[in-house]
This record gives sequence, structure tokens and C-alpha cells, in this order.
Amino acid sequence: MCQTQSFDSIFNLKAQHPVYEIHVPTEYTLFNDQLIRIDGLYWASRFTCLSMGTGVQWINKAFPMEKGSRPYGLIAHFLYTEIQLYNQNRWNIGLRYMLGYGWNPNYMRIRDISFNQIFKNPFFVFYEPGASVQYQVNTWLGLQNDFIFRFCLNSNAELNRNMSQPAWILTFNINYSKLFKLKL
Repeated sequence: MCQTQSFDSIFNLKAQHPVYEIHVPTEYTLFNDQLIRIDGLYWASRFTCLSMGTGVQWINKAFPMEKGSRPYGLIAHFLYTEIQLYNQNRWNIGLRYMLGYGWNPNYMRIRDISFNQIFKNPFFVFYEPGASVQYQVNTWLGLQNDFIFRFCLNSNAELNRNMSQPAWILTFNINYSKLFKLKL
């Protein structure tokens, strides 16, 4: 039982058997004053008080930056860590940190002058600190809510302003170790 995070639990990760999970998040955030949905898929190893993983995110539907402009897309790869501060009964409360990079795939296909001026550099780096609350529905399914703030680093000030936003994430966590009774 992890009621508070301690250095002992972090240093004893080798002695613990991880639980392997697949996370299917749906993120809602503002981009250029428009509410957009970002979907994703990632794999995680969960220990008693720590979870680590990697995955990908993409914008569900490309959207125009301005009326009449070409659509903007997003593909991102990230690494994440979640430190569990409270874990009792079916509830889990923690802090999560995500670091990743992404790019706009439409930038490579579009040769519109005004669009390329907006996105001179289609690549960016982002950092997302946040808080998470998870409810374990049964032994293999969990529902998780995350409240984060995304910080974006790019040479384009407009892209940084539009991407550096708060977000709400709803995630379905599937514990496939328990679902399929895997002995890894």
C-alpha cells in the first residue's frame, strides 16, 4: 500500500514485479481558442508507487488555424512518469510528468505560403506536468482523469502560445497482465 511516496519504494523497484498496462487517453484542450480532441495510445509499467511508459498522440481531426487556412495536424511521441501519492482501495492519486516531441505532418504536404509562414518549424518539444486521479473499476480496467498544463518549445512564438494550454484527459487503463493472466 502506497500512502506516501518514499525513496525506499523507488530504490526497491528491482524487487517489485511490474504490472503492464495499455492506456487509451482522450485529451481535450484549447488550440487557437478552439476546443480540440487529441487521442493517444501508450504502454506503461506500473510498480507499487511509480508508473513509467511511452506512447504516441495525434489530433483526432485536423483543423484550420484560421478561417480559410489549411488544416493543422499533430503527431507526438512521449515518455512519461507518474508518482503515486495515494493508493488505497480502488483510488489512486498521483503526479504525472510527460516529456515529448511532435511535428505537424500536414506541413510536409502543404506548400501554401501563408501556412508555411505560420509554421516555419513543424517540430516542437513539450513538457506536461499534471495531477491524476484513477478509479480501478475491476482488476483489469481503470478510469483515470488527468488535469495538466502543456508547455511547448518551438522557434515560433504563435505556436508556443497556442500549444501552451491547460488540458483535461480521460483515460481507460487496461491491465493486460491481469486480463490475460500473463506471468512475465
